Amino acid sequence: MHILGFLLAFITAITLSNAQCYFEPKKEKSRKGCLKDGKMYAIDASWYTKECLLCHCTHKHITCCNVAITPAVYDKLHCNSIFYSETCSYKLVEKINPFMHCDAESWMV
Repeated sequence: MHILGFLLAFITAITLSNAQCYFEPKKEKSRKGCLKDGKMYAIDASWYTKECLLCHCTHKHITCCNVAITPAVYDKLHCNSIFYSETCSYKLVEKINPFMHCDAESWMV
């Protein structure tokens, strides 16, 4: 039942967002799980990567989706977008004065 709840939330999040996802066919023939970045994950396991992806292992493939909310519309002429990998987040700052915050009109997943 736990995996069913996860899948429902996952599919809902994908449907409601402009998520960037990809499918990666399993390279190994193991029925025990999926090999990703040198680590073995069990079938139906989900995990976060250091690249801010939420991945899920199935019998046939690995699905990974970007979970970082990215600034989509902002003043690119006067502002810079800074990515913080530790928190999978972005901060918008002025180019001239990086201590001053910029606003985004919209964000996307």
